[in-house]
Amino acid sequence: MHLSKSFPKLHLYYMFWEGYHPKVFYFENKDKASIIVGSSNITGPALRANIEANVLIDDESFSPSLVLELQDFWNAFGKSQKPLVDDIVDKYDSDFENAKKPTLRTSKGKTTKLKDSDRTPPLTYVLKRRSPLDTNRPMWKISPDTEGRQWPDWKDSIIQRGNDSIGVIALGWPDIGDLTKLRPKSLGELETFIDKNRIKWKWDPNKDPSWYVAEQLWRFYRGMIRGNYVVIYSNKTLFATGEIESDYYFSGDDDGIFPHRRTIKLVYPPMEHMCRGTIVKILGKRPTLYQIDKIREKKVVMKSLV
Repeated sequence: MHLSKSFPKLHLYYMFWEGYHPKVFYFENKDKASIIVGSSNITGPALRANIEANVLIDDESFSPSLVLELQDFWNAFGKSQKPLVDDIVDKYDSDFENAKKPTLRTSKGKTTKLKDSDRTPPLTYVLKRRSPLDTNRPMWKISPDTEGRQWPDWKDSIIQRGNDSIGVIALGWPDIGDLTKLRPKSLGELETFIDKNRIKWKWDPNKDPSWYVAEQLWRFYRGMIRGNYVVIYSNKTLFATGEIESDYYFSGDDDGIFPHRRTIKLVYPPMEHMCRGTIVKILGKRPTLYQIDKIREKKVVMKSLV
């Protein structure tokens, strides 16, 4: 932040997505370009004390495809980054200090001391303590677009309503329009409608086959019901968990969020933590939206939320 004040052309951004981990340094001027890829963060220990490994690629080693790949890599995360400002740095410092301290938590009139290892949820999300999740209740997994790109917008949309934090989940394919007006009577009818209109919508014939789009939207439109659990997950990152609060609705708002939507009531504050092991096998090798119907799989997911 201090450097940006001394160098007006220096732009600083931060990532909402916790799974972002690469270290890429790209330098360019009129006469020279260089890329450094390696293990070093921009921290005092990394630059002065740690043992790090980095590779320098100068402009003599460049090929046009390398530059394009680097630009594509950066642009792919464009929606997951926002300008870094003093308020965000101050909030990070405050949250970090609070997370290190033992904290008092009150529930049903009782006060208990937290262990040093416990974390205090950000003050933005004030949630009343809930009973453990019910394994008999239907549970869904939804991905906020490829690589979690929709998550920053979903997270920004969260509002506080009393003790409840209310958010949104959404699916794309806006060309199809409002399903409550289309009123398909079956999955097959929806698939037929999509198949007849793909050319008019100029959809890529090699992407998102009609049966897949119809199946995903049908699950979202008719499969989910209020009170079902939904786990927001993508690319080994568990973003949040909630209960479906609303019926399906279609939104034309220009807010960056997909138009086919439902509102959810968060069960836990947004966690955005990386997952390993069995839960990745359960959540990571399925479509954008699917139902977790095996009790043992639900228990694995629920255990990761505690």
